Amino acid sequence: PEAGGVRTSTQTATEDTSPRSGNKGGMRSSAFAALALALCQCASSYKPVIMLHGIDDNAAAFDDMKQWIEGTHPGTPTYALDVFEGEPASWISLSVQVDGVSDAIRKVVASDPSSFADGYHLVCHSQGALICRCVIEAMDDHNVHTFISMAGPQGGVYGPDYFSFLPSVFQTLTADEIYRLAYESWAQKTISVANMWNDPKRQDEFLAGNTFLPMYNGLVGDATTFKANFLRLERGVFLVGDQSALATGTDGGIEPWQSGAWGYLNSHDYEDVVEMESMDFYQKDTFGLRTLDESGRLVIMTPANVSHAAWIHDQATVEAYVIPQLD
Repeated sequence: PEAGGVRTSTQTATEDTSPRSGNKGGMRSSAFAALALALCQCASSYKPVIMLHGIDDNAAAFDDMKQWIEGTHPGTPTYALDVFEGEPASWISLSVQVDGVSDAIRKVVASDPSSFADGYHLVCHSQGALICRCVIEAMDDHNVHTFISMAGPQGGVYGPDYFSFLPSVFQTLTADEIYRLAYESWAQKTISVANMWNDPKRQDEFLAGNTFLPMYNGLVGDATTFKANFLRLERGVFLVGDQSALATGTDGGIEPWQSGAWGYLNSHDYEDVVEMESMDFYQKDTFGLRTLDESGRLVIMTPANVSHAAWIHDQATVEAYVIPQLD
């Protein structure tokens, strides 16, 4: 609903003080009843919002955002999932986390079926945004209306800046050598960053060894079910800060930052970026992204210089780009 319309519906009725007004107490009761009903309708008109944090983070990261949503959309039920928090829980295999987050969403929905009857929004940050997108694809019973990915590495991660963020087991290698460990079976089964690692120079190894990202991006295997589930979205919103002016490949959390808007590094010249429309998964519509776009349900915004952390901690950023998508 339009926020202005909701506010208009809660205007207080004016009491008639003329001689023909009759029982003033009754009129006051009626006015209060009408106001209470309007407020109730306002509170229930916004869909619930379920949130998921990023790597090394926790549910408390959304405490401020909950208040900002309440300030703009009063009465919105908000739920920050307290699963896979901190280290080492947030570092485990993304396949395990997709299953766990799916179960957590089902429990939240089951706790208040009437509030979730008309669907819910999913607002997720960083690694959590990638997990949530994959949850939507994997979850046959999801009822997500709008999915908002805030600086989520949808195309994966790679680069010297992100290298310093990797577990110590990888620190003996250079960024160009990490694929040797990342695409090993043991790493794919145990380390979330290995599931996200997409070496643009080693695409054959990526497709053969990465058991997570190529599957959910529809590059290997049969993505028919993933595509059907993804296209049940009413709207997919992908947000990431454009760092071009700062001449850096990272937004302070993911690298390349273009991964948050479905772009990625060129496999022939990794300093060049391939935009979404030229990506193989888009052109072949492997999991439904192109269909979502051509049906007018895909929103991509890349405001200049917005940092990775600003998507959850900066009120102006949240109120400008996130909350309007929850209308």
